[in-house]
Amino acid sequence: MARARALAVVTVALLALTGCTGFQKSGEVTVGLEMGERPPVDFAFTPSGPQAGAEPREIVQGFLDAAIAPDGGWKAAKQFLSESFADEWDPAAGTVVDTASRRALVEPEPVAEATPTAVPDASSNTKISITVTAVATVDAAGVYTSSESAEMQLDFELATQPDGQWRIIAAPDGVLLDRFSFENVYDDYNLAFFDPTWSFLVPDTRWYPDVTAVRDIVNGLLDGPSPWLAGAVSTAVPEGARALASIPIDANGVANVTLSGTDSMDADAIGQLKLQLTESLSGTRARVIVLSSSTRELTAPIATVTPTTVNARALVGTDEGFGYVTADGLDALDDIDPSALAFPIAAWEMSEAAGHGVALSKSGEVVRVTRNVAQSVTVDVRPDLIDPTIGPFGDIWTVPSNAPGELTITMPGGGATQIPGAMAELTQISHMQLSRDGTRLAVVGLVGSQTEVLVYAVLRSADGTVLSLGKGHRIRDLRSADVKGLSWVDDAALGLVLANETDSSIIVQPLSGASSTTRAVADVVSIAGSSDRSTIWIRTGEGKLYASRGNTWTLAGSGILVLARQQGPGIPR
Repeated sequence: MARARALAVVTVALLALTGCTGFQKSGEVTVGLEMGERPPVDFAFTPSGPQAGAEPREIVQGFLDAAIAPDGGWKAAKQFLSESFADEWDPAAGTVVDTASRRALVEPEPVAEATPTAVPDASSNTKISITVTAVATVDAAGVYTSSESAEMQLDFELATQPDGQWRIIAAPDGVLLDRFSFENVYDDYNLAFFDPTWSFLVPDTRWYPDVTAVRDIVNGLLDGPSPWLAGAVSTAVPEGARALASIPIDANGVANVTLSGTDSMDADAIGQLKLQLTESLSGTRARVIVLSSSTRELTAPIATVTPTTVNARALVGTDEGFGYVTADGLDALDDIDPSALAFPIAAWEMSEAAGHGVALSKSGEVVRVTRNVAQSVTVDVRPDLIDPTIGPFGDIWTVPSNAPGELTITMPGGGATQIPGAMAELTQISHMQLSRDGTRLAVVGLVGSQTEVLVYAVLRSADGTVLSLGKGHRIRDLRSADVKGLSWVDDAALGLVLANETDSSIIVQPLSGASSTTRAVADVVSIAGSSDRSTIWIRTGEGKLYASRGNTWTLAGSGILVLARQQGPGIPR
């Protein structure tokens, strides 16, 4: 979901190159300023055009300054291009985000000054190059990928025009933005897809310029999910569907979306597509979606899905039992038989609403815990098992730390399977957790000698059975291998704990976008998210529980033996 913020553009640099949290689950979008919506713009940047007699370096710099404004297909920036090249240059081909302070410009050779009596020959030309250090890229589909400070050189060619003025006649497609400018021109939006059982919504975060976001979101949804998610999600969009016109939004926030290829859709598919459009556009001015085909309005009740929200309170185990932390103590889970967890627990993951959970004992065994059942069931006894995770269909995932390829999935009936070739990139694995919709597996492990955070698409059948894993989608490298914990903090971001003897760092890492880091107390050993990034829980080795409060951490309890990661309600099997 798009972040709320006002646009305040100051100094920018832009150049051409080659080229929120969870979902609302049902009903129409309501009128009013919602969480994740941007407030009205406080300041708009109006770039100036090229000045008469400007030298090549000034033309390039003017282009950099003007390209901050994507309005009209970057019409302000195109003023610095020759007439013919302005029709060829494609600013939508992609975006690179760089560090402005590390740019290096190669000055052109001196050229004769243009005057009314001494106009340079029309064939006069010059080249200017700039070296940039990229920190991220956004492709033409809006998919954001972090970059490890990669250097690249971008070349511009300029020539004098018949009127004697210098203009850019060659440059790579796409645009370059420094990090500050990128955050003020682009925003993140969650395209909504379904899991294969049509039970959950799955976010696919994209980055688009604010001024073109509505059009880009609809086109992105029609084009389908990001490549790494292919096969793990479903969509109600008919094959070949295309937007037939612009998407007007009236003063009441009613968006009219007309799509080709939708005439034969039945009521269920229309309701599902309306839900996808409504949720995908929830970070924009759109409040209500009116969906039409080329011949008629498509009417049907908007579809509903199972929410992935969890209890905002911390779920813990103490000497008093198991339950949620409250201001007065512990709100016990009365339907969890104490004898089912009557063993020293090292890790615990629970889906209370679905009635099942999984625990790792301090002796290294993984057990299934079921509500109102006194006897826990041993699932895996292999040595060196890491913290297990549980999916929305009761599937329990276990793996030894030194054998990622031996990932095992145990279903509620007891049948266990392994996926051939799973996580082939990894030589070791230290942490993993399934997303609450069951479509993505986040892991921390070694790729060669480098510690990396990856997410694997989970391909399931229509009944939720796991079929295979996709190739690892790299989220980030970690310079420190001392990772103490991993947890989903909402449907589109991960929480990580990096700790040492003196302090701990808590990283919130979106699957698409820049991370944020806060310092916490020393000796943090586990982390658990809730349903949004504003509430995160951490536990120290001494059993102290802390809650996030903005960029600070507040003591919320002590004597905590284990902090549970919570999963969504799940689907009974």
